[in-house]
Amino acid sequence: MTPTPTLPRAILHSLTAILALGAVAMFCVGCNVANAVAYKVSGPPAVDAKYVPAQEPMLVLVENYRTTGVYSDSEVLARHLMLEFTEHKIAPLVPLEDLYTLKMNKGDAYHKMSIASVGRETGAKQVLYVDVKDSSVGATPGSELMKGRINVQVRIVDVDSGATRWPTEANEGLPMGYETPLPRADENTTEAIIRNRMYANMANRIGRLFYKWKPDETGEELDMGQQQ
Repeated sequence: MTPTPTLPRAILHSLTAILALGAVAMFCVGCNVANAVAYKVSGPPAVDAKYVPAQEPMLVLVENYRTTGVYSDSEVLARHLMLEFTEHKIAPLVPLEDLYTLKMNKGDAYHKMSIASVGRETGAKQVLYVDVKDSSVGATPGSELMKGRINVQVRIVDVDSGATRWPTEANEGLPMGYETPLPRADENTTEAIIRNRMYANMANRIGRLFYKWKPDETGEELDMGQQQ
């Protein structure tokens, strides 16, 4: 009887390893296909909140000492933020009218008040403080099409201690910026429309810091501090 030929043990081990690697590779390919299908069906994964505020009274305080006016741009941004925070139930809000009443009653003394003092006087426990560093709307070089640009710093201040609750690594606040896309040449726009759009989108981006949200299919992202 002729003996059955056998392969050397080293070759058998090599073949076993190759087959195992092939199985792993096929599994990974399957995973990638499954992930791609899942992405197509459900879209990009959700983005977690950077910080979840406490469910206690919050004052929205937007300041821009670089502009003046009865109905200033800071008030427009504040109202958009109120809508954003109310829609997503981020925190119970102190009515803006309470802030306006405080400003009227204090007069010039209001400008000497700390953020915590303003919050305390309006019954807040925390203050969303937005410092508008600069904002502008104007035509781009070599074109009559207008764009809006805004840069802010955002933080949440504890009323009792006056300390910054968030971000803990930047007491002056998180720098954020936004720039409106160029309108179409045939789109009927005015400076007022562009400006309102700028503040509405800035408010949306600030709001997203504090709740879980899902990017759209275009791969929209929220790059903290670089939202241009």
